[in-house]
Amino acid sequence: MAVQGNKTTLSDLESFLSELTEPLFLLIHPQTRYSAGEQVRHILEHYQMLFGSLTTGVLCYDQRPRNKRLESSLGEALSTLHDITLQLDTLCSEGDKALSLTCAVDGCQQRNATIETTLIRELLFLQNHTIHHMAILKILFQEHDKTLPDRFGVAPATLQYQSTCEATSTLRDEASASKIR
Repeated sequence: MAVQGNKTTLSDLESFLSELTEPLFLLIHPQTRYSAGEQVRHILEHYQMLFGSLTTGVLCYDQRPRNKRLESSLGEALSTLHDITLQLDTLCSEGDKALSLTCAVDGCQQRNATIETTLIRELLFLQNHTIHHMAILKILFQEHDKTLPDRFGVAPATLQYQSTCEATSTLRDEASASKIR
């Protein structure tokens, strides 16, 4: 389930990127001072860090390489995204795996925390992390008339909630209509 959720999310991201031009990928948006390329690099490197941790069992997203090529080349980003999707396919046979996660908790004091986690938990994190950055991309590109699926940049729990609300609203409307007759 966690693998499929990530693949669906990354497929939406790939569709979005496939419609972008290189200049739009590189455009620095005044609201954030970041480009789409920087957002995408950030997403992709998180996945790369997780995959790299599978041999050592030690994960630290903070040690991303911050590869400028990933944020400055749309083709490189799409190629890396494709590779990540293929790597996700290989995880289906792995099952869950224990990992040790280290992350900075205070940038000024240089303090870190280390906790125990699992591959599946980190895949769930990555899906939500990716969606969060896709929501930023959605906002940045509203002015560029990019058509995006309704689910682009929306968390699965929010989509479930919205679906429940729509179903409740439909039932209420049908009940009201039958009372009027």
